[in-house]
Amino acid sequence: MSTTLRFGPHDPDEALLRDLNAPPPLADAREALAYWNARREQLPWHRFAARREARAMTGVWSERLREAEIAALGGGLLGRARRALLMPRPRVGVLVRRALLAATALSLALGAALVALVHALFG
Repeated sequence: MSTTLRFGPHDPDEALLRDLNAPPPLADAREALAYWNARREQLPWHRFAARREARAMTGVWSERLREAEIAALGGGLLGRARRALLMPRPRVGVLVRRALLAATALSLALGAALVALVHALFG
């Protein structure tokens, strides 16, 4: 005798699971992502665990925001266009930080190549 659980269309458990797995409202997802971004930036350098948590939660809420945008604006080509138009642009500080990081990496690579070349020619 096998017992099989069956969920009907009006089963309260099924409705609860559907609500729990649904993406959050768009405004709530944006607010939560803004909170975790601000928290990550405000934490002092020595709070390693808290900074790690804030980094992880920023990733979680970035994904949840993407899911909420797809649910609210659509997932097709038109939905992508609407999301691109409504998506906030990165702050100038983020762009400057990324540019400085890229310039530092490039200068280190060029410096290492120059040292290797000088060592090969004169060493």
